[in-house]
Amino acid sequence: MSTSRKVYTDILFFCVIALVVVIFSEGPIRWLWSLVPVSAYISPPGDNVLVAHPYLKYIGLPGGGHGEVDQNGYFYNKHIRDTYEFIALGDSLTEGSAVMSWPRSLGMHTGKNIYNMGVRGYAAPQYLYQMDKALTFHPKTIMVAMNLSRAAFNTFDVVYSLDAWKDYRTPGLESIEGVTSANVLKKTHFYLKDQRDFLRKHSAIYAFLGNKTRIVRERLGLASPLTIGTTDWSTTDPDASLRYEKVPSQSTLFWASSVSRGVNLGDKNVAEGNRLMQVFASELAKKASANGVVAVIIVVPSKELVYAKKVGDDGAKNIFYRKIIADEEKMRQDLLAQCTKEHILCYDMLPYLEQKLDKGEVMYRNTSDLHPTPHGYEVYAAGVEEYLRSKNLL
Repeated sequence: MSTSRKVYTDILFFCVIALVVVIFSEGPIRWLWSLVPVSAYISPPGDNVLVAHPYLKYIGLPGGGHGEVDQNGYFYNKHIRDTYEFIALGDSLTEGSAVMSWPRSLGMHTGKNIYNMGVRGYAAPQYLYQMDKALTFHPKTIMVAMNLSRAAFNTFDVVYSLDAWKDYRTPGLESIEGVTSANVLKKTHFYLKDQRDFLRKHSAIYAFLGNKTRIVRERLGLASPLTIGTTDWSTTDPDASLRYEKVPSQSTLFWASSVSRGVNLGDKNVAEGNRLMQVFASELAKKASANGVVAVIIVVPSKELVYAKKVGDDGAKNIFYRKIIADEEKMRQDLLAQCTKEHILCYDMLPYLEQKLDKGEVMYRNTSDLHPTPHGYEVYAAGVEEYLRSKNLL
């Protein structure tokens, strides 16, 4: 579809939906919406359960999210113990969901007590700060999961947006515009975006109609194939998801332009975050060792990197996907090299996940969601367990 036609379509869609919102009262819709059980549409808990923090940026509100947040501000821990053998630190890939997380699965399969301190959006600086709390549980091992698709981006965000971390900044880089929200990575490109985002946030009708008609508009070619994806891997449309379907049972979507923004080492901010990630990995290990605790850095690859060999030559056709693989692989090697240099225990999860994918495991959804399925989390846990046993830590 031509650019001009897309612009006209965006304008027309916005005007039509806005008119519907004006004509029909919000009241009845909001009333009907209020009758739906909360648990049916809030999973995981939304941002309303997060409260500001000077070092962590935010933390869970104790008791928030209908009880999903524990007394310490962490998610989905049903019972808090005085001591834990293992502590897990990480972002949303560690936090998991009310259904499953890799720390929970690891605990279930090993019988070990594991406290999950993973929080969505967290990165290396937060993990270092969390160490003080983690050590109060007298653990033997602290596992720190570094999500390569977000780690550098979020590390830069924290260090350069919170003055509590200013001592880690590189002189001369303070003037770089800081990243204020992970939503930057999910930015879409369409006309009247600010106005449409405003309506989506404040209008139940607009949000409902916008979501429900998206797939129809994509199938008619009136919107970028973000939800349904495209098999045209040569596309340069930043709002298009790439569809992998060579193995039908493992089909999934990659919103490559979004992921590429988080690992783009050509961006000075991300490159600085990559440097800082290695600095914090070293400090995490030293702090753990000084307290008689073993630290294990778990290098978690993106879904895109896990699928890279399966995707094959198609990946080279797409400018965004190609850049993800090159940049993330550089980050991965940099972090592994730092682990070797500093004698840090470091588990590279990529080979294990590639092996499981080759054996037919279905670890991810058939959408562009970056997170594993509940079974995928179990696969993650099995890999971590295998590594810990190889190091006599279980």
